[in-house]
This record gives sequence, C-alpha cells and structure tokens, in this order.
Amino acid sequence: MATSSQGTYVCDHCGHRFVSRRREGQWHFCNRDCLNAARRSGGVIALSRHREHAKTCLQCGATFVCISRYKKKQFCNVKCANEARRKGGLIAAKVDATMLEHHGVKRVFCDVERMKDIMQARHGVDNVSQIPGLRKETWKKAHETKKRNGTYKTSKIEREVFKALENEGCAVLAQHVVLGKPIDIMIVEDKIHVQVDGRYWHGLDRPIEEIKASTYPRDRSIAERWEADRRQDEQFAERGLRLVRITDHEAREWLRSKQKFLPLLKQRATLPTRSMTSQRS
Repeated sequence: MATSSQGTYVCDHCGHRFVSRRREGQWHFCNRDCLNAARRSGGVIALSRHREHAKTCLQCGATFVCISRYKKKQFCNVKCANEARRKGGLIAAKVDATMLEHHGVKRVFCDVERMKDIMQARHGVDNVSQIPGLRKETWKKAHETKKRNGTYKTSKIEREVFKALENEGCAVLAQHVVLGKPIDIMIVEDKIHVQVDGRYWHGLDRPIEEIKASTYPRDRSIAERWEADRRQDEQFAERGLRLVRITDHEAREWLRSKQKFLPLLKQRATLPTRSMTSQRS
C-alpha cells in the first residue's frame, strides 16, 4: 500500500535531488516539466511502456515476446486467436461452458424451442428483437464494459491529441458520454468537449451535396454521419455546452508545428459552433 512521507528523492528524469512530502510510487520527478519530458518519446515512462515481456500462447503453447502496452495479449498471432474462437478452441470452450451454466445448452440459438422458453421466462417475448428498448440498453451495457476494460476503439490521432493535452497539464477524459453519445475528449476544468473528425469519414473532404447525390453505400453512410454531426452541434448549442470540432488534418498540423492545443481549443470554444463544411481546404 502506498504511503505518504517526507524525504529526499532523486528525479528519475534529470537526476536532481529534492525534498518533498508526497506519495511514494514507482516514479519521482522534481517538477512537472520533468514529468512531461518523461512521458514523451525517449523518456523513462515512455520507454517503460515498451519493455519486452515473454509470454506463452494459450492456444499453441509457443513462447512469444510482447511489449508492455500489449501485455494483455494472450495469443502469439492472429491464426492462433482465430483458432481459439473456432469449435474446440480455448475461447469457444469458455463460451460453451458459460452457455451450459446459464442456459443448459451449448448453442441456445440453434434450439428454437429452447430459445423461446428462455425468452418467455426472462422477458415475456418469443424473440430477442421484440424486447422494448433493447438497442438502447445493449448499447449502454456495451459502453460501460468497454469503458471499464479500456477497450474503446480510438484512432491514433485522437490518442495523440489526448496525450498532447495531458502534457499541457489538462485533466482530460476519453470517450466521455454526453447527451447519450461518447465524446472523443473532454477537458474537465474548462468543460470543453472535443470531437476529432476524420475529413473523409465525416464528409468534410468534398461538398456534402456531392456525397448525398452518390449511390455508393459508403457515401450514404458518410452522409448519415454528417447529418448526425449537425444534429449533435444543435443539441450542444441548445444546452449551452461547448463543443469544438477539429479535423484530423488540423490536429496533425498543430502537432507538427508544436502548437499548444488548449489555447487554440479555448479560442475556438468562445466562438459560435462553426459549420465543418467551412473547414474544407
């Protein structure tokens, strides 16, 4: 258990000795600049996250090496992971055991009558699609599970923006749900909600009229996402919440030029919500 005590510590980044009353832990830094430097590429914290670990594949038993960020990895390659999910594999066996424990059969969906009995006993309907509010409850449960396990899928540029704000000393949250939808990044102290939108997938790389006129399924999906973004803009504006949208190109440019994200986001948050169509280059 971590304890709090006053003593002399050696900064893990610059080697300077300092006296502090603080919680003892793995790392010690004399100031925030050293802490931020340790988190950047080549720093002691960044290097510790790339430490190699020897693990044993749960499917084939072979020994493989992974770095710290993938320390939860259980299989040596994709082939073993796929085999574990097939009939007779490790994951498939666990699924069968869970189904037997909860429902008394290995594959409840293959037994129509058994499925109906279970659905009637638990929900009063014959089919899972007949449960009222199922989609909302399922999404909420999946969101909580992903948030708890840290398995939310975020893009590389979102992670880089999140890290840049952390290095600037901001308290930030990732995939924080507001008005029923997850927001990429929330700056807690300033209550600024940041969405990092990919120009292609959010319909910002060409006129929206052209996308809507297209008959390709992908373009229809992009048009729907564009409309959803506009509805979200309106919802935030109606409630007086600050929502800032930046494109992936903008974020990369800020990173390349080493600009501070927080002042730029604060400046944009004080302005009316901009139409993302005006951000096309």
